[in-house]
Formats: sequence, C-alpha cells, structure tokens
Amino acid sequence: MPILVKKAKIWLTEIENEYKVKPMIYAGQFFYNKYLAFYFKGYPLWIAEFTRGKPVLRDKQKYYIWQHSELGIIKGKKGRTDLNRFYGDIQSLEKFVQNSSRFRLYLTFHLNFFSPIV
Repeated sequence: MPILVKKAKIWLTEIENEYKVKPMIYAGQFFYNKYLAFYFKGYPLWIAEFTRGKPVLRDKQKYYIWQHSELGIIKGKKGRTDLNRFYGDIQSLEKFVQNSSRFRLYLTFHLNFFSPIV
C-alpha cells in the first residue's frame, strides 16, 4: 500500500473517530484514478472533472458530487465559484446531509494534484 494511502487512511480514521462521521473524500478524477482507486471503498466521494464530462472512476465506485467547473458566476457574488452536481433529488440530498451530520462537507478530505501530501 502506498505511503500516501496509508497516511490518508490514518487521517480519515482519526477524523471519523473524533467527529463520529465518515469524511467525504474530494479529489480530481485523474488523481483519484492514479493514487486512490480501490483503496477507499465505502467513503463518500466528491470528484472534480472539468474537461472530459462526467467522471469515470477506475474502481467504479459511486460518487455523490461532481464538481464540473470552477468558473461559475452567482449574481451578487464577486469572482468565480465552483459548480457542483449532486446525484439525486432534493430529498436524497437532505437525507444524505442529515445522515452524515452537518459537519460532513466541512470535513471533506481534499486530495488533489496541488495539495501537499499528508
């Protein structure tokens, strides 16, 4: 098992033990497929893919959120914003958040190509 995966698993376990919620893993599609695929079964995924359409994951794991752009515009907000798509209806989103605790989105484990290795 690669050292990145070992350290990520330690971090995820510590967060889960402390907050009693399984953290969501955020990663770009390329990074996930190259370094994380097959190691994090059961963790909810938030996958970024801006150029090739819907993400395709090597391990076929389901992702809950697809970040498809970082160039969104929201009226009244200065600058660009990320655009994301949740896979499900509003009831599914509410259930997902309620079952996960309000902290899930704040405990997102950001793994992408530009993040420092933990």
